[in-house]
Amino acid sequence: MSNKGILYLIIVVILVVGLITIPKFYKSLDPLKTDFYLDNSKVYLLREYDYERSHAQLTKAIESMRELEKELDEQGKFIIETSIKDLDKISEEFENKELSKADLNAAYAKALDALTYAEIKISEHLLEENSSKDAIIALKYGMVHLRNALKYSDSEELKNFEMHIYEELDSLIDNKSLSHDEMKKKLDHLLEELDYIVEEKDSIK
Repeated sequence: MSNKGILYLIIVVILVVGLITIPKFYKSLDPLKTDFYLDNSKVYLLREYDYERSHAQLTKAIESMRELEKELDEQGKFIIETSIKDLDKISEEFENKELSKADLNAAYAKALDALTYAEIKISEHLLEENSSKDAIIALKYGMVHLRNALKYSDSEELKNFEMHIYEELDSLIDNKSLSHDEMKKKLDHLLEELDYIVEEKDSIK
């Protein structure tokens, strides 16, 4: 197993131990798979200058997002698809040998912000099923996506936004007194903010 593979395994073990259990929803999905592939893609590109392997990892990241997309409602699918379009443009840049680091960072950050949106959607669904513990786990995965997104976000505006969402999620998780309705209302507001940033900000032309 490669060093990157070992690191990924360690991260997953830490997360699983920290989160205690994985909700049934994730049994057929790895919620961190896309993060892993995007990270590999950038490492192969910037450290090893291996365009082919980097592109292959990006392709796997897109495939993993499409797996998740199948499990979401129409708006969730739209948000994921919006970010995939930017990843597809990066894929075209790979093929044309005209890759822009700024475009790559913007697309990868947007993809991870979109995954955070998806995790919040999943959390709301779990709340509706009275699976509060699993709903919190989904939010924790959302926070992991945001932490990873910060590695790619070039603008201070976007970084501040992602930190704001991260802190809001952290506060929600820590607040044990919220009812399901109160939490859903707060989550809906975060979804509106993420909807804007994914749909309208930093799109690759």
